[in-house]
Amino acid sequence: MSRLATANRVPQRDTWRITLTWPVINHARSVFFLVAGAEKAAILREVLTGPRDPERLPSQLIWPSAVYLPLYWIKPQPRFYPRRTRKAAEF
Repeated sequence: MSRLATANRVPQRDTWRITLTWPVINHARSVFFLVAGAEKAAILREVLTGPRDPERLPSQLIWPSAVYLPLYWIKPQPRFYPRRTRKAAEF
């Protein structure tokens, strides 16, 4: 394992973020993905059942090494979160 974390530039927010590398995440006791929004359904299906393409779908690299494989994909139902207004979306 070469790096534990890496800094990524986020030009849309004019900021940086720190991200754990996939080997670190795969050594976690459990891993959760939160996927929100109907527009993500097709890509989620592709990540879970499509051909392996980690260059385009880096979440496919996440496969925890724990014996009982606690990898959770959480997709909330739209009725559980409020509609975003244009003003809120710009925030």
